[in-house]
Amino acid sequence: MKKRPGSSQSNHRPSTPAPRPITPRSRSSSSARDGRVPVGAMTRQRTNSGSTPNLIPNHLMVSFHGNNEMRFEGIAYQETLEDIKERVLTMWLVDHEDSKGHRLRVVFRKSPWNCSGHDMIMARRLLTSLFAVLARSGYHYQTTVNSGNRSKAPRLIFVEPLERHIEPTHFFSVLFSRKGEKVTILDAPEPIKDSIGVALRNTFPRRISSDKIVEDGMCVIELQKSAIGAPPVDKSMFIFAVLKHILGHGYSLNASVPLARRGPLGLGGRKELWIFKSRPLRLD
Repeated sequence: MKKRPGSSQSNHRPSTPAPRPITPRSRSSSSARDGRVPVGAMTRQRTNSGSTPNLIPNHLMVSFHGNNEMRFEGIAYQETLEDIKERVLTMWLVDHEDSKGHRLRVVFRKSPWNCSGHDMIMARRLLTSLFAVLARSGYHYQTTVNSGNRSKAPRLIFVEPLERHIEPTHFFSVLFSRKGEKVTILDAPEPIKDSIGVALRNTFPRRISSDKIVEDGMCVIELQKSAIGAPPVDKSMFIFAVLKHILGHGYSLNASVPLARRGPLGLGGRKELWIFKSRPLRLD
């Protein structure tokens, strides 16, 4: 176990720039022959213990534990490990970091998976940066397992296809409130932020109570809780309208990230962050 530099500065808050679009890397092979160094390769050469199987995984798993811990399994290459440390972990203060072989365990300060306000903006950008960094390394989100198991943390599984094709990719996050009457959109492209409020007002006339851009350019849209003489808005249709508008601007829902459980003793439901990804351009 080790402390990351600077973790003793309890009052320092790192800046939270919006994640940058990912620049593709010019590689087409998923094997170590493309020049990438497998994690721990030099250590295995020095020790020559034979205790580590000669396997380079092409799947990577990420899980979230408690309110402040993140674990990685299956990190295959040294540059992927370094990118995670440099581009993801620097977005939140780290108390402890433990890396061994293909595993990485990180304990953050405070509670990034169960926070609000500006801290929640920081946590959301950390997670979208995680998707961007893995995309830069050739990984695509595949599925989530253990999502219904209360005794085990959900695991997000990413896969590196046998034929790697990396394109410029942008990610942003969407978070719906527990009751589904409010949505916050963080780091979406300007055309989406500038138009989604008007689109939802046209879809639900006189039923949108708030449509504004707030801290750090986050878009917040909220339904009226009740309207005299009017039936309540179907919350599912509200979600569908948001998804349809985003899809029309070239982004699709890529993943849902389950965070900490809510409620007393952590027995409530999980807050889920939706990650949207730009779709590849079609050259017809």
